[in-house]
Amino acid sequence: MRSAFYSPYLDSFGGGERYLATAAEFFAKKGEVVIFWNDPKILAELKRRFNLDLKKVVVEKNVFQQSFFKRWQVLKNFDLVFVLSDGSIPIPFAEKNILLLQEPFVLKGRTLKNKIKLKKYIVICYSNFTKKYIDESFGIDSQVIYPPVDVNFFQPAKKESIIFSVGRFLPGGYGKKQEVLIEAFRKVVRDKIQELRNWNLYLAGSVGEKSYFNSLQKKAKNLPIKFFPNAAAFTLKKLYGMSKIYWHAKGYGEDISKNPQFAEHFGISIVEAQSSGCVPVVFPEGGPKEIITEGKNGLFWRSLPELTEITNNLIQNPTLLKRLAQNSIENSEKFSKEIFLKNFEAILQ
Repeated sequence: MRSAFYSPYLDSFGGGERYLATAAEFFAKKGEVVIFWNDPKILAELKRRFNLDLKKVVVEKNVFQQSFFKRWQVLKNFDLVFVLSDGSIPIPFAEKNILLLQEPFVLKGRTLKNKIKLKKYIVICYSNFTKKYIDESFGIDSQVIYPPVDVNFFQPAKKESIIFSVGRFLPGGYGKKQEVLIEAFRKVVRDKIQELRNWNLYLAGSVGEKSYFNSLQKKAKNLPIKFFPNAAAFTLKKLYGMSKIYWHAKGYGEDISKNPQFAEHFGISIVEAQSSGCVPVVFPEGGPKEIITEGKNGLFWRSLPELTEITNNLIQNPTLLKRLAQNSIENSEKFSKEIFLKNFEAILQ
């Protein structure tokens, strides 16, 4: 079996890229796998970031940036072509074609041209939240396959007084709102809440915009906050494992009814935190509501005072923290890599 994979955002090393690379790892066990990208060094970085075995995967020149005729010449020879889409729909040439629409696009996609192309695609998305908008935009019935988390890799370790958050350092609606988390943590320090004074906030993720990352470092000056830019998978594993609480703020301050793309599409890092026994305290928009059962395996916050209040309550109640952590570990199993691969293979039957 010959399979090809392509994401226009491969060097952003986000959730979609992890999704694609995990599928590539799986299909490399079945035959030849090609990732289309112009820089072959991308493979080593995918391995480092996502802890994947990609030694049987090869990188070839990006045919999606070449002529229509060249794309046809190359792609028609593959049994499967997997494309992460930016909202556009490439002409399908393979025997089987998968289109991952990870973002809840609000588009006028019900065109005759799209309808014809989509007939040859299996369309998948991250979450039921995303599916709602995808189906409405394109007039289809897409399939939900939750992103994979290597729950055997992310494990609890000796816990320390750390609040952790993972997400690409990017400003605006598409960002993970690290500036909000810093402000919440600053309030804790300023108000000298006794239980939180000896805690640290750790922030990790890919640096999407250097100037934004620099501004966060300035905001965090003189606060017990540490940054871990472009961290490798093993570094993240260590940080998740030693942290007790996980903060997540994507979607905060946005009008999600008008801009659903600014909500968290799923929340891979939330599941990684759960698998590590790190209790998620999350802004409740988008995909996280499909991960967390509030009060059982995580908690929701809707304002900054509520975020600090919930966090303070968790720290004051170690029994509650322990219960939520244990339930979180159990809940994470629903999003394991094994279940992802089983569901992924099923759609190809």
